[in-house]
Amino acid sequence: YDLVRLLDDNEADVREGAIEALSRLAERDGESVLRIAADLAGAHTSEKRRSAAVLYSALNDAEKLSLLVKDEDAVVRKTAVNSLGELKSPAAVSHLVMALADEDPDVRIAAARALGEVGGGDVLDPLLLALNDEAPWVKCAVLTSLAKLKNDRAVPAIMDIVEHGTGLVVISALEALAEIGGEKIPGLVKKGLDNSDEEVVKAAIEILSRNGDDWLDEYGGKLLSHPHWDVRRSFIVAMVAYRREEIGRAHV
Repeated sequence: YDLVRLLDDNEADVREGAIEALSRLAERDGESVLRIAADLAGAHTSEKRRSAAVLYSALNDAEKLSLLVKDEDAVVRKTAVNSLGELKSPAAVSHLVMALADEDPDVRIAAARALGEVGGGDVLDPLLLALNDEAPWVKCAVLTSLAKLKNDRAVPAIMDIVEHGTGLVVISALEALAEIGGEKIPGLVKKGLDNSDEEVVKAAIEILSRNGDDWLDEYGGKLLSHPHWDVRRSFIVAMVAYRREEIGRAHV
């Protein structure tokens, strides 16, 4: 292909365009694209190895992508991990679990998200273990994936985050609980209303407002006298919105 020589063009946009074009050719002429991808995978420059990951993704080649998960360059590893997630291949789980321990937090985030995309019974325990990661954004990605799994076994670990975590991680945990669902979940989300972080309290209010009004009277006094004005405002907005719906239903 004449496209191959464009992979060495001086302009990054041209190089990216060439890879995109080759990706589109993968279905029609997979053998040729596979040879190009193999050459790129063995290149000295990390950009070319990242491009190889893009092509292997277009070729649905999880085996070749798993090799790039071990690349020396973090961007290459992240691209390979993202591509494995897009393929949703159960065969990729072991490689994605390995990536959860990567030294680069961006790779670990990609791995956590990819495991949520792949799903299945083998991904729950590694994700639960990854909740111990030191990086908050990794924990958030893990919680998002646990929410996708909708497995009740994750609830105790998520509740531990709600009770002992901070900030955005707690908000992600509350959202995960809401996504998992079940009759016990609203009661668990209420614990967020007692958090010292006003952003967590506001998130709990927003989530609870989707699930009935039994919490309005229970927490009304506390939230209306909350020291943060935005929490008071959020509660009033939620209360008024529900009352309007209630009046609307009464007139139907």
